[in-house]
Amino acid sequence: MIVVNVMVRALLVVFLSIPMLVCVKQNTPIQGLPDYTAWDKEGMGVSVVLNGQAVNLLGEVYLHTDMDKLEESIIAVIYDINKNAWLAFYTKELSEKKDNDVVIKESKHYMYERKGDGWSLVKDFSGDHSDKTITDFLKDNYNMDNIELYGE
Repeated sequence: MIVVNVMVRALLVVFLSIPMLVCVKQNTPIQGLPDYTAWDKEGMGVSVVLNGQAVNLLGEVYLHTDMDKLEESIIAVIYDINKNAWLAFYTKELSEKKDNDVVIKESKHYMYERKGDGWSLVKDFSGDHSDKTITDFLKDNYNMDNIELYGE
């Protein structure tokens, strides 16, 4: 089971991404959403104003760390009001050892929407994944506002 502080970190990184170091490289091509079903999972809730009405949505955060490759992947899946998978926010961080420390060398941030039986890439936020950029995008494209996350 993932401890709460890992879930909170995952939510901050994935959903309302705090800007990473400006010097992080952005070389990896866009990729599809990986199979996260075997990853560590924690439930969450999302309080949001959707289409002008306050609603509480369910969500799940999935975390996978590969210490050999120095990779961390986090996926937050948000469910719609009918409890169907709707949106997914995927962050993949690649790190490297540098001067007896591990530092992030590349960070990618993607948003997907569920289409039929699969996930469709909506936006690559890797260039600018600030809180404002993501919340403005959600407001403009999904009529979502006042987004608040909480543990279940």
